[in-house]
Amino acid sequence: MNQLAITLGIIASIAGALSVTYLKIYLSNKKLLDILLGILFFGIGMISGVYALKLDKLALVSSITSLSYLWVMIFSKYILKEKVKSKEFIGIILILIGIIFIVG
Repeated sequence: MNQLAITLGIIASIAGALSVTYLKIYLSNKKLLDILLGILFFGIGMISGVYALKLDKLALVSSITSLSYLWVMIFSKYILKEKVKSKEFIGIILILIGIIFIVG
């Protein structure tokens, strides 16, 4: 298990979540900065994700990048002020348990 691959996978998941968050913000306010930030974070996520794949197994990297579901839920709740349903929270817990089994 490559620590750099795990770190890059986490960066990819956070950047991917920020990307969709900024693109969602852009859809409501049409500010150029928001779409540019969305594209920037998308690029960061792709580059770090691809590099993580170069360093370790697909199963490991893809499970780490599935943390993006957690980040999207956090960003949608605290940045977009969206409500999080309890079944969505339970789904995130199950994803985290799965990641622990695969990585741990």
